Amino acid sequence: MYALLHTYATMILHSATPGKWDSVNPRLAREEAKSKVPPELYKRHQRGMSAAANLMELLPMFYAAIVSALV
Repeated sequence: MYALLHTYATMILHSATPGKWDSVNPRLAREEAKSKVPPELYKRHQRGMSAAANLMELLPMFYAAIVSALV
């Protein structure tokens, strides 16, 4: 699920800036794309990245709940 959310968020900016995405330094590319894409599109990107981050933050608690239910 994380991969889908992260890919969705990255592809939003990648499609808005064709040929300008730097896979070596994606954080810099993300900051450069911020000024080149419409604010609404960047907000969608941020929402996707936030959803991916939330998933990773809650994953250990989800695993702990499953393990405690099985034990």
